[in-house]
Amino acid sequence: MAQDSFSLKEGYVVLNYPAEMSPESYGDFEEWVHLVLRVAKRRSEHTKASTKADDA
Repeated sequence: MAQDSFSLKEGYVVLNYPAEMSPESYGDFEEWVHLVLRVAKRRSEHTKASTKADDA
């Protein structure tokens, strides 16, 4: 198992994944990571909008 982490001011992002995977599994993994990024972007935009509403 492989693990990578990245520190943000809000906390840590941690990703665990198999150290070895087939090309098909890598393709599925890549698509899933893109989906997770889209969800995170939406949450970020929602947080930004909520912060602006609170400031008004």
